[in-house]
Amino acid sequence: LWGAINYCSTYANDGRASSFVWSPLIGIRYMRWLSPHTSLTVAFDFVQKSGHHLRQENENISFFLDKEVEKNIVYTHTTQYLHIPASVEWNLSGRASVSLGAFAGILIDTRSTVSKKITMAGETTSRILGDDFPGYTSGLETFNGGVLLAYTWRLSPQWSLRAQYLQVFIDQTSGLETVQDSKHYTSDIQLGVN
Repeated sequence: LWGAINYCSTYANDGRASSFVWSPLIGIRYMRWLSPHTSLTVAFDFVQKSGHHLRQENENISFFLDKEVEKNIVYTHTTQYLHIPASVEWNLSGRASVSLGAFAGILIDTRSTVSKKITMAGETTSRILGDDFPGYTSGLETFNGGVLLAYTWRLSPQWSLRAQYLQVFIDQTSGLETVQDSKHYTSDIQLGVN
């Protein structure tokens, strides 16, 4: 079992610049020694990433007595992933080791603010339907993957500190319209105890 804080890049498609935010991570790790100085580690990590600014709109036009335009606006602000990293760890000394590996990620859920604007006969009404709306993943890549590099310092036989860097190689927002022509290849720095 391990817990960490994740310093990750955010997504933005509304003209704002991407930034970095802190978010929680919790996971389970399994390690198997391959030799006295080499081991293989596989993990299942739940990662929540907040601070995104992803705007999506859809518009429905209907005619009954008058033209009615209904516009739904979704701002996705939080994504949740299951990361499955696998790495080979080399023991440098009795306490220090480095790891190199790859990981796959699966988008589990999102949190979004959803609002609706209705225009009928020149009058517009707006309302927020919810600011913690789950499950809106349209336009986001379901799967991602990349590489990881880690450094571990053993405090005792049971406890260690771990710092790892993850770089994604798949544009996470390729299905979204963007204001600027930017790609969202996230990078994460994770600091934790296991």
